[in-house]
Amino acid sequence: MVFDIFKKLFINEIDIANNTVIEANKLVYQQDINAYKKYIEASELYKKYNEIGEYYNTIKLAVNQLIKLKLLNSETINTINILIDYYITEGKFDKLGELYKKLGDIENPIFYYKEAIKSYELTNHSKYILKNIKEQLADIYLINKNYFEAYNLYDQIIESNIDSRIIVKCILCIIANDDVVHANIKYQEKIDLLNVYEKKLLENILKSLNDNDIELYSESCYEYNNIRELNNLLVELLLDIKNTIFIDCNDENIL
Repeated sequence: MVFDIFKKLFINEIDIANNTVIEANKLVYQQDINAYKKYIEASELYKKYNEIGEYYNTIKLAVNQLIKLKLLNSETINTINILIDYYITEGKFDKLGELYKKLGDIENPIFYYKEAIKSYELTNHSKYILKNIKEQLADIYLINKNYFEAYNLYDQIIESNIDSRIIVKCILCIIANDDVVHANIKYQEKIDLLNVYEKKLLENILKSLNDNDIELYSESCYEYNNIRELNNLLVELLLDIKNTIFIDCNDENIL
């Protein structure tokens, strides 16, 4: 009898938690602070009934909302620390890197992405996951203008993955590291793996550098952007190349 009552209570409260998460999900799209409060409310119910997987999933949703709305303070940081402790305990180093990156940290994402790469390489984990982690780390190096480290990681990726987009980033990092000769060699090595648009972009960029033709450089970037929109990371990289490789150029526009 007592067991039946507890079972009924358990089912009812788990249903309440599930419905609370659904309500929170709807509020997320409205950028409503109450979404965070709803997630916390649901997580407490999951924890009460030892639904640990759902508890941490809901904490993660709450943290995502905190970061999205920039609601970081002494009260909400406790929620973030719960998720950090969970990731550390479970050895989810890639998730830690991703979380710290969202928080605007610089050093911790690098450390934890490196740890994730070591862990996944030792356990022969999914090559797709390993590729994504390496790219995340390489992108951080790229943001920090550590072009040599970024190049090394992009180069590792394209040794075992045909990805025209990453080949572009790899070769542009070599150029940004002031080694146009090596960039030309790498381009010739990978030319057959490039899509037609990436091939044309790199061909024209390398020609513009060899000829010191800044107009061709800008035109090439502009044409490529009209076909495949450049993300902010590539825009910054291309702009940095333009302003450092070409003589007496302080142009703040790339397109």
